[in-house]
Amino acid sequence: MAMIVQARAADAGAIASLAEEIWREHYTLLLGEDQVTYMLDTIQSEDVIRQAIESGTVYWLVKEDGELIGYVAYDLRESELFLSKYYLKHSFRGRGIGRYLFDELKQVAIENRLPAIELTVNRENTRSIEAYRALGFHVLREHVGDIGGGYVMDDYVMQYVIS
Repeated sequence: MAMIVQARAADAGAIASLAEEIWREHYTLLLGEDQVTYMLDTIQSEDVIRQAIESGTVYWLVKEDGELIGYVAYDLRESELFLSKYYLKHSFRGRGIGRYLFDELKQVAIENRLPAIELTVNRENTRSIEAYRALGFHVLREHVGDIGGGYVMDDYVMQYVIS
């Protein structure tokens, strides 16, 4: 059974290593090698993750039998829980772990009296979009944002309304 451990700043290196593995496997075909490398260097690096944790972003390490198999990151905002990272190793997907994590995130939102969970997902990332829809998310709007290096994120903002 998967378990959640709240990450500390000292865990940033392990999270960055896991991000490298997951992102290269999942996003290279979708975004291309150059953009994946750029994003790993700018938003998934050890320093960036450490700074995020130190600034209040909550990171969860997801472990099974002592192995780090995924990670989650979120921020509590005024009107929603913003889910910025929600990643599992490929071999652990489809086993109910993502739903377990989502149920835990819903509890955090409820405990903080937040009416919704929001996230962004690349519009071409159909597998993830389908998984989010299966959890009850709907597309709220489209968002295109410049992330530097000549790259843009062409995303959907998806929302789950806490009922």
